[in-house]
Amino acid sequence: MKKGLVIKTNMMNSEMAVYEFNRFKHKHYAVCMRCNKIIIMDNCPMDKFIPQFADEGFSVTGHNLEVFGFCKDCK
Repeated sequence: MKKGLVIKTNMMNSEMAVYEFNRFKHKHYAVCMRCNKIIIMDNCPMDKFIPQFADEGFSVTGHNLEVFGFCKDCK
């Protein structure tokens, strides 16, 4: 039975996944390309983004964002 207590987030272009307790707040992640460390972003850079579509009837219900780079230990 699904109770929604845990959220599974699959990292794009990878077989990695993050499992977290559901705090009913979406999150974004930075992924280190060397050690695969996953860092939770404190903000949503998409908050002020207003998408424009050719199909004016399209309704956005969510989004995913991952940032790739190197963590402080791998620089």
